[in-house]
Amino acid sequence: MWTWIAAWGTLIEFVGFVTLGYEVWQTTKLTIIESVDVAKEKTAFEQLIVSDGPDGRVDVVGGVIGKQIDARRKAVNELRDRMALIVRGLVISAAGAALQVLGNFGQALNAN
Repeated sequence: MWTWIAAWGTLIEFVGFVTLGYEVWQTTKLTIIESVDVAKEKTAFEQLIVSDGPDGRVDVVGGVIGKQIDARRKAVNELRDRMALIVRGLVISAAGAALQVLGNFGQALNAN
């Protein structure tokens, strides 16, 4: 019985490992796509819009800086999704590791 508990723990931990690996792959892929898109730009920005008044602000449109600002705004939801996937992978891996420890201690107690 203890051997099976440890075996299931190993399988569950592997699923957690695959989940974490998938997250790293997705994050890297998105970063590469964003970097290539920004690297294509030839100018720092195309327009600099200054709004005067009580709620005045500065907007940067186009170019490297504009693309980076747009990417940061879009990245918030993607980062939340990635964080949820990381937490899921860690919880699955921790559950698998706990089952392995339980199974291994059970085997050790039965051996003596």
